Amino acid sequence: MVRKWLSVFLFIVLLLIPSHTKGQGPPYPVFTADLQTPTKVILLPDGQVMLAEAGSGKNDGRVSIFNNSGQRHTIIDGLPSGVEPVDARAFSGPNSIALRNRTMYISIGIGDVLSGVSVQPGTGRSINPTPSSPVFSSILQIDFESDINFDLGPFSLTRSGQDQLATPGSTLMLTNAEGERAFIKLLVDFRPDAVPDSNLPTGVGYRGPDPFDLVLDSSRPNVLYVTDGGLNKVVQIDTTNGHAPDLVKFNKLRKPPGVIGPPLIDPLPTGARQHGDWLYVAFLTGFPYPPGAAEIHRINLNTGTDEILIKGLTSCVDVEPVSDNTLFVLELSTNLIAQRPTGRLLRFELSMLDNGTVVADNLNMPNSMARNPATGELFIVEIGAGRIIRLMTQ
Repeated sequence: MVRKWLSVFLFIVLLLIPSHTKGQGPPYPVFTADLQTPTKVILLPDGQVMLAEAGSGKNDGRVSIFNNSGQRHTIIDGLPSGVEPVDARAFSGPNSIALRNRTMYISIGIGDVLSGVSVQPGTGRSINPTPSSPVFSSILQIDFESDINFDLGPFSLTRSGQDQLATPGSTLMLTNAEGERAFIKLLVDFRPDAVPDSNLPTGVGYRGPDPFDLVLDSSRPNVLYVTDGGLNKVVQIDTTNGHAPDLVKFNKLRKPPGVIGPPLIDPLPTGARQHGDWLYVAFLTGFPYPPGAAEIHRINLNTGTDEILIKGLTSCVDVEPVSDNTLFVLELSTNLIAQRPTGRLLRFELSMLDNGTVVADNLNMPNSMARNPATGELFIVEIGAGRIIRLMTQ
């Protein structure tokens, strides 16, 4: 059985297979290109674009900011980035970013915390005693002395700095060439929470946490939500002390009839977004990524209750509510095991109970989006092409 977190990284492997060309012509305007495993895009209040990149597996993850012309400026680099042990061409590092004033939060993926391959029933994975970074499966917090904009930085984190961050209670001061300072610490370390896989005989194999998307609660100033694509849950973090209890643990999904493999598959929560008192969560689903199995859920942030909002989707990776009735849904692919998987953007009007309207298709494995509410413009990351495209929506 494929481990949950492995499914998240398999799409990166697929996009790097030679038959999946990066030279596919873009049907939409390109905002910026030549990115290193781009993962999460967000918009700053002034409309500038910020992006997390997982890097190339050499502890070269980074966070960048772009001006309106698509020119890139590094905010911080040297972030954890490791080679996924399933395939030497798949990389894991910064998965998401969230900002509040001068504070940045970065989710760091599972990297090579676990070793070995588990693709058959009864097999598992072991804990890697020497991962390439000590702060995989974590949430980093960076407090900048200056405003976060195109003029800030760049800052660099060294490998020895990562070691220092792994020491409990440590805060590392970074200074750039301009004399600006930033203070970085390990807010939450999920890595020691790797637990024996409940679907396997005791002691055979392990699952590990894979913190994915980050959402700062708009009405609770010290609350940060994290989707965990490795352990199928949403975690609620108290940013004042790093306390991180589970908010919701998702059950496995029943596979559609006629699809090979075991009857249940992992939901793999990925992209998330808050709208009012609700947290919307997209499901990628695990192998074999069956069409029609993915869902959009929403969680009531006052009661913690979880409900299915949309069913019948495929490989969902992001959701963007526009109103109580309207939302955009991004599908990484409509058939993830196809030779040339392509994704699409859908728009749903919930009051009409429709099946969604295709806004953009033939996208090169899109995995994140950010919408400018003032203009309706969407910035979409295509991880398959290493670029961000932009398109106008209503």
